[in-house]
Amino acid sequence: MDPGSAGGNFFITVGAIPGMDAKDEYIGYAAFGRIVGGMDTVKRILALPTGGGSEAMRGQMLAKKVIIISAKRLDGAVHPTGRVKPWLLKLPKDESRR
Repeated sequence: MDPGSAGGNFFITVGAIPGMDAKDEYIGYAAFGRIVGGMDTVKRILALPTGGGSEAMRGQMLAKKVIIISAKRLDGAVHPTGRVKPWLLKLPKDESRR
């Protein structure tokens, strides 16, 4: 719920998710990108066994994680934000990652 607090995780949706849209006091989530090739792979992932999860995600989590081997920006352009890249930060040894 904190603006600018997102990490490097992402997921693919295959339909509308109105619960993630901004409404009233809820700031919602930004959608970015679209699949321009490889939809057959997305459909194969959708066909994998599911289970686990809780509340709104109950039964919707993949039984086994999917490892992304590569992802490419197809337009070839770099769009730096100038913001801190949390995956490059070195945390003190006593600070645990969440």
